[in-house]
Amino acid sequence: FIEITPTLKRWHVRDSIVKANAEINKTVESTQNCYFISTWKSYLDKNSGEPIATNYRDDKLHLSDEGYDLWGEIIQRSIK
Repeated sequence: FIEITPTLKRWHVRDSIVKANAEINKTVESTQNCYFISTWKSYLDKNSGEPIATNYRDDKLHLSDEGYDLWGEIIQRSIK
């Protein structure tokens, strides 16, 4: 399972997303041959703690090319 990635469009409901990710991770941990890939911290600016705008398209919801490149890197690191 790939964690629900933070987005600028849904930032106002981030607490609910964090909670959902925690519940999903708990289920994954107790399920054989199931894995959780965390993306959350990689998409946040280290200074502001908010999503990095360049990782998203103009709609502030869908990933940009840079955002998908980062997503791919995270997934590749996690499966190695």
